[in-house]
Amino acid sequence: MKLNLSLLLVGSAAAFQQPAFVGRRCSRSVLSASAAEEAIAAAEEAVEKYGSASPEAALAWETVEEIDSADNSAAYEKNNANVMTDAELRKATEEFQANLDVVKRLTKDLKDHQKHMNSVAKEMQALKLATPENRPAPKSPELDAALSRAKKMSAEFGNTSQEARLAWEEVEEIASSGLENAMGEDMTVECLVEAAEHCLALEELDRFINYEKITEGGLSNF
Repeated sequence: MKLNLSLLLVGSAAAFQQPAFVGRRCSRSVLSASAAEEAIAAAEEAVEKYGSASPEAALAWETVEEIDSADNSAAYEKNNANVMTDAELRKATEEFQANLDVVKRLTKDLKDHQKHMNSVAKEMQALKLATPENRPAPKSPELDAALSRAKKMSAEFGNTSQEARLAWEEVEEIASSGLENAMGEDMTVECLVEAAEHCLALEELDRFINYEKITEGGLSNF
């Protein structure tokens, strides 16, 4: 019974003792700063007491340098923790080169396409400049006959009559058909020129849009 009571008292007393590691909770940085300050103060005191050229002062300043070197080594190791490994650096270089190749290919394709469109536009503009000679409109016996018949129907039955209206519709159809045949070739060239010019404008717009995508969003849009 006495033995058990003694063990209980010893355990209770140990519970109230301060752990040995409590005084070690301060970080290494705080300890290093404190050690550096103490070493500098000791070195200044040695200089003041023994002189700057004394062995005591030299030894004190060597201690300061050793503490500074230890701090710098720790900082260097901390900075190296964020440095890429050789494998990571190689992978990043390969990805950058791949993206650069994509940009070069897109740029080359765009330049080739734009060069082709410029060539087509110049050819179309050359055709546009080569305007045909002004010639008098050819006579159309069919149109003359229809016109005479329409005038006759108007004079005989009146301008609002069914006969006159049908006759004038025939004149309009013949005249429209002749005008379309006469201007068909010129209109085709004109449309081709305008289409080529519009394509060039669209090419410029497309190039600007693609450039904005690469600058803001990277190559993920391609």
